Amino acid sequence: MSAGRKYRHHEHAEPTTSTIRAGILILGLIVIATLIATVPHLLWP
Repeated sequence: MSAGRKYRHHEHAEPTTSTIRAGILILGLIVIATLIATVPHLLWP
């Protein structure tokens, strides 16, 4: 059972980096979407 817990803990510890990467990608997409949405308003007030 301890081996299963160890594996589970390792499995839980690994997605943190991929979760951070996904968060950065999502933030980047939000920033790009915001720029696309705001730039036309800046060009044509």
